[in-house]
Amino acid sequence: MLDENSFAFKIVLLGDQGVGKTSLRRMISGESFNEKYLKTLGVEIKTVKLKSDSYDAELVIWDLAGDAEFREIRKSYTTGVAGCVLVLDVTREIDIENTLWWLEDILKIVINRKVPIALVGNKIDLIEKRIVNEANLDGVRALLDEILNNSPLSYFETSAKTGDGVDSMFDWLVQEMITSATSDESFP
Repeated sequence: MLDENSFAFKIVLLGDQGVGKTSLRRMISGESFNEKYLKTLGVEIKTVKLKSDSYDAELVIWDLAGDAEFREIRKSYTTGVAGCVLVLDVTREIDIENTLWWLEDILKIVINRKVPIALVGNKIDLIEKRIVNEANLDGVRALLDEILNNSPLSYFETSAKTGDGVDSMFDWLVQEMITSATSDESFP
């Protein structure tokens, strides 16, 4: 039984192939960074327990494959989602077509509900390879703001390799999910 400061949430990691979704999941779950790229096939699910002074949270993290070929089955994995993480790779140009796919997927998740969305620019440790700048990200944020149905949105820069920004992003997401869960009857 969960007490008043204990929560369990389902979250999804969304984003193109190779942006670092699995590495973010590995970092928050205390696993080591793997330099070798291993493609996610369909979905990987991991349960992670996070604690702070104000909460104990169990996150069931659904790490969804970023390939177009998995787009149709991704829809079935988003039922009951309490939070989303949309991951972009700051070392690659933002693909507008793919970004629109992800926004469409997010729209299906947040319809008639307030689901917090963390927009994440990952791989900030690769400073010399960075391509994405604030202007690029402002466009994605504007699109998200427009479709989110008043869902909370925040932008984070992370490095799944070094851990920079990962804890603060997940802490923000948990805090927002708690706020939604304790104040909104339509929360999953």
